[in-house]
Amino acid sequence: MRGKGGKQLVDVIALVRHAIDPSAPLAPVGMTVEERYQQWLADKQAAGFTFTTDQRRWLDAIKDHIASSLAIEQDDLEEVPFNAIGGLGRAYELFGDKLAAILDELNARLAA
Repeated sequence: MRGKGGKQLVDVIALVRHAIDPSAPLAPVGMTVEERYQQWLADKQAAGFTFTTDQRRWLDAIKDHIASSLAIEQDDLEEVPFNAIGGLGRAYELFGDKLAAILDELNARLAA
């Protein structure tokens, strides 16, 4: 789903979801992902987790990637824009052994 057609495909998925469940609001996937991301951050804060500025920068970029591709994998962290901010190695420096769990959680919470 990468490339110029990715956003359009993501929006088609929103239409299909609405067709399957007409009671669900029809909203662009990017907006839905943003709302879910803000809720995830609020849940983390309520649970006592705090993120550094660098971690938030990465989390924001991960959220943007999910909004345009509907998922993220560790391999994606070696591509643009992540490679410009240190790639997979930097992600491990910032999140340590929690990186895989964070990616899994964000995939489940944001793109569900």
